[in-house]
Amino acid sequence: MTEHSCNRSLDVKERGSLSSDERAPLVSVVMATYNVADALDLTIQSILKQEFKSFEIVIADGASKDRTASLLQSMDQHFVRWISEPDRGIYDAFNKACQLVRGEWVLFMGTGDLLYDEAVLARFASAAAQVDASTEIIYGKVQVTDPDYNNIEILNRPWAEMEGRWRGGRPMIPHHQGVFHRRRLLSEDNPFDLAYPLAADSKVVFQSLARVAPVFMDSVVAFATQGGVSTNFRNLLRTATEIIRVNQELNHGHYILQGIYFCKIFGTYLAYRIGGEKLARVSIAAYRKLRRKFPPTFS
Repeated sequence: MTEHSCNRSLDVKERGSLSSDERAPLVSVVMATYNVADALDLTIQSILKQEFKSFEIVIADGASKDRTASLLQSMDQHFVRWISEPDRGIYDAFNKACQLVRGEWVLFMGTGDLLYDEAVLARFASAAAQVDASTEIIYGKVQVTDPDYNNIEILNRPWAEMEGRWRGGRPMIPHHQGVFHRRRLLSEDNPFDLAYPLAADSKVVFQSLARVAPVFMDSVVAFATQGGVSTNFRNLLRTATEIIRVNQELNHGHYILQGIYFCKIFGTYLAYRIGGEKLARVSIAAYRKLRRKFPPTFS
């Protein structure tokens, strides 16, 4: 049974107070990468600039053919640990990276994503010091941007405002670039289920939420660029199908909302096949306009 509490929120807007010492938690920032050395460098630099230094960066590279290997070799190995070998996709890479993780808390970032400012990990460490041992997830806000880092929207709200609502064809969960996972969630040999190559992270989070409510910290964790494999127009139907399969496996059976979601995705995919990304984006904009006029409990 989920441990629910409307008070499982922490106000950590101000600069974090914990110093990097033996009492501070080690935070592991995990990335999967392949042939995007420039974007990877940007993300790593945003982490290395953190004032809080009790962290490690763990990278699973899929045997990139660009300058990724030389970039990683040039990094301070005290902070950056990595492997480079072929993988079967992002969650296979994450599974490999999880075997290297030493931190008590784990944050997954995409290449090209940036930590919001230099005090993000300090604020998180302050938040982590305030929770009890039952807490499995601490999450903050995520600033979604376009590829040029122009702001689009901020995701994640206090859990009391998210719990029980639906978005994207499933019960709302914190957007993953803002989620710090306690390492025990990832202790299995393969914590990410490869049966869901586009939605495996949501299954991990849902299983945690079934046990204990997450804790919200009221600050922005990361800039996350809009896009990615799961939101690529070519993968829309695959992603929607996986989300519905995860719902079925975990008994999230709101069939009306799932049906509406699938119809929306099918319409967007059809627009993409007929008129490319431009028409697909017009379709999405029309849906959002309708949603603002008639606000539902899903999107």
